[in-house]
Amino acid sequence: MVREALRDHRFVRKRESLAVHYDEAQDLPEFRGSNECLPRHPAVAYLFRVRPLDGNIRYENINPRGGFMSTLDLAKLTPEQREMVALWEEHMKAEFQDKDARASCDTMVATPYVNHVPVLTGGVGRRQLENYYSRYFIPGQPPDVEIVPISRTVGQERIVDEFVYRCTHSISMEWLLPGVPPTGRRLEIPTVVIVSFKDGKMKSEHLYWDQASVLVQLGLLDPTGLPVAGAEVARKALDPAAVPSNLLMKRTIADELL
Repeated sequence: MVREALRDHRFVRKRESLAVHYDEAQDLPEFRGSNECLPRHPAVAYLFRVRPLDGNIRYENINPRGGFMSTLDLAKLTPEQREMVALWEEHMKAEFQDKDARASCDTMVATPYVNHVPVLTGGVGRRQLENYYSRYFIPGQPPDVEIVPISRTVGQERIVDEFVYRCTHSISMEWLLPGVPPTGRRLEIPTVVIVSFKDGKMKSEHLYWDQASVLVQLGLLDPTGLPVAGAEVARKALDPAAVPSNLLMKRTIADELL
């Protein structure tokens, strides 16, 4: 449904899309009672909505704090790039909304590859990856997951998404924290995913995040004296004014211009 709407430049209406809610979006006047906003869903939250622009679809930032999520005007993309965006959204919908490992893998080539780089989780090949999605990644998503976009770059057979992944570590998350039982603590994780495509299908995903920051937030790593930080990493990624620059350097360097 999402792919067809994007391809045909039709407006993505309620319950036809992956995106759902943002915890402060309802406070925006243009959001209340509007059919332009995307539907709520407990699985995942997006900070953008889809709305028509001169007959075309675009992603529009609705972050009340400003942020960096830029407008993506699909009309400026090639047909192949629009197909890539639609397929990636379909893949995400299968994972986070429909919770369907088979449908997620159906968006990928016969021998896909997914690597969550910091912890080496994922899979190579359909059999291993579908098992990983169905037994670990999809069930390992806490009920309060939010995905807050920062930027999207669409290139030649590549999409790069930058976002903050938020949740409460209330369940086992082996894909993110192998062997670590639930701590009940909040997590805010700046993440980058690089998605590659081949012959109209997704070929691979490489996901990067700061695992040291994750461990600090869960109380599993003492940041004292170490060049690491906790949730501040995510907050500064969303808003450059949220956290002063160079705080870690200032612990040992006296420089008033830092």
